[in-house]
Amino acid sequence: RIQGSLASAMESCLKELGHHKFLGLEFDLTVSNNLFRDFGRSVQRQLDKRWHLVSRKTKQITRDLSTLRRLAFCVLRYDGPTFLQYLEMLRATEGVNSIWLFLDEAHLIFDEAKRRVYRVVAPDVKVGATSAAPHKVVPVLEQPGKWAHLKQVLEEVQRDRRQML
Repeated sequence: RIQGSLASAMESCLKELGHHKFLGLEFDLTVSNNLFRDFGRSVQRQLDKRWHLVSRKTKQITRDLSTLRRLAFCVLRYDGPTFLQYLEMLRATEGVNSIWLFLDEAHLIFDEAKRRVYRVVAPDVKVGATSAAPHKVVPVLEQPGKWAHLKQVLEEVQRDRRQML
């Protein structure tokens, strides 16, 4: 879900960038282009000649595309708590300047990143109870994807070893 939200946020930024026809960008504005090459730098290089004419919003969109691309790689490389910490750091540093942080997709990214780390559990409310007990924060111990692949490889090795003996 995080990757889908990141792709949607990139699509929104690219759509906004595409509205500026005067930029004369020489390549296709697609999410796959943004993922597979450093699209933000490519756009910035092409706009260097006219960088002084480009609006502040367009400059921020090019920075946001680079940030979203970085996040797409981080979500695969980092564990849940590290990724959430990185997102919170981005929110603190980029704050009001960033455009992607105000998209609906950004809220989905943050919510899903929090779900990977913890969940809030409401206390059991008994009939007739008047005191409101606080909610509990329960950590989620997510197994890293690498471990599942490692386990699969080790099982294959053991199976092959048994067949050989």
